[in-house]
Order: sequence, then C-alpha cells, then structure tokens
Amino acid sequence: MEWEAVRAFCRDAGDLNSLYFQIPPTFDLVRCSVCGLLFCNPRLSVDIVNAFYDDYMGGRFQAVIPPYNADFRAEVQRKIADELERELKRGAVGLLGVMRHNLMGLFRNIRALDVGCAHGPMLRCFREKGWRAYGIDVSERAAQRAREYGTVWVGDVHTLLEEQPGSRYDCITLVDVLEHLASPSRVLWNAARVLKPGGVMYLEVPNSESGMDEVSRHFFLFPESCIRAMLERHGLSEYRVVHLSDRYNAYDLPSQGRLHQVFVRKPLRP
Repeated sequence: MEWEAVRAFCRDAGDLNSLYFQIPPTFDLVRCSVCGLLFCNPRLSVDIVNAFYDDYMGGRFQAVIPPYNADFRAEVQRKIADELERELKRGAVGLLGVMRHNLMGLFRNIRALDVGCAHGPMLRCFREKGWRAYGIDVSERAAQRAREYGTVWVGDVHTLLEEQPGSRYDCITLVDVLEHLASPSRVLWNAARVLKPGGVMYLEVPNSESGMDEVSRHFFLFPESCIRAMLERHGLSEYRVVHLSDRYNAYDLPSQGRLHQVFVRKPLRP
C-alpha cells in the first residue's frame, strides 16, 4: 500500500489534535481544533483509492463487498431530484424557469450536474425530468453505463470541475463524494463557481458524529458544523437540512443521523 502524509491542509495547520483517534499501525484520524474537520493522516494515496474504486465499480470485489446497487440508489436519488425540482421552483431564477419551460411541458433547459455520478442513477433521475444530465467520475467502468443517461467526463474530479465554465448549471449534486476527495474545499469552491446564480446544490456526506463512517476509504469525516461553515465560506446560502434516507445501500440498517443531507443555494447577487 502507498501512504501519503497530509500537510498544511487547514489554514491553521499545526493546530491539530493528532491523538483524536488511532488505528495502529496504519494511520491517525486527526481533528483540526479550529474548524473541527477530521481527516486521515497519513492516508492512502489518491491513485490507490481511485484504482480500488474503479475495480469496485467493475464488480471485482463482490465476494467480500456487496456490489454497488444502482437500482437502490436510483430510488433514493429520485427523492433528491424531486427536492431539487421543488427548490428550483422556489428560487427566483427557478420561478422564471418554470413559466418558460412549462410552455414546452418540461424543464428541458435545466442543466444538472452530478459530481461522482458512478453508474448514473442520479443522471437517470435528471433525464426522467427532461433535464440535460451531466456527470463527472473517476471510473471509466462506471461511466460506460452512466453515459446511457447523459454526458459524462472521466478523470480527476478537481481538474474536471476547474475546466468547466462558470455559471453553467442550474443544479449540482455531490452524493457521498467529498469524503473521498483530496481537497473537499477546492471542489466546493469550483462547484459553487459553475453553479448559476439562484441555482441549487445538494450535498450528502457521512455524519462523523454517528459513529458509522468508513475511515479506511474516506479521507475526511465531517461534523455538521464544519459542512455548514465550508458551504457558507464559498458563498452558498439558504442552508436546509433534509432527511431523505439513512441508508446508502439496500443492505444497510436504517440509522437516524447516519448522513448529512443538505440543500444550499447560490445567491442571485454576490
């Protein structure tokens, strides 16, 4: 296994509690004593994690890890898409869009981006609503299926988001993605940049305070206060917590509070 040290992640690097949690002889789970963010240090290299994910999406580990259930995720994410539609109708831009698009029968001009789209269950939900569906993922194996529902780019999430033009999307989803990325703050900044003014973002990450997170493959663990602070720092407002599902896979036992599920909006004016 290849491990890498995490250096200078927080603005107050060095002001850390390195004894928060230890899994000897592999890594520590470190808490920033300023913002409360938890992260693995050292952590598995990004290349190792991405290679594992690509193999997992291809079904390699079915004997030991239940396979990704796209049908179950589509059921959950259909609820997310319904909430996104309601949020768009609530917003000033969304209301104008409703009037314009209802003349054609559907929200056909809505651009929706799913970051970490996997096999495409969220894209499928977007397309069912008549929206233009776009996705980003690191796995070519996953993207081969996801392209059935929309346009999908494959590669490093940070880089692909940075290459997107600003104010392009009406809604963006990041479902169980941030905890796997090398720099969640960088991704959120770029996601906010490519979101249109008045646009809506849905974010879902494991709740570090629930005690049900997977530290082996998650670089970061998020207290609720930290998620809210990160989103507000990048100019996103109207923070709204929802409870759409407490299960990521069909075999999970329901557990209230396992996930942070949040909607935010980009203001019409900075």
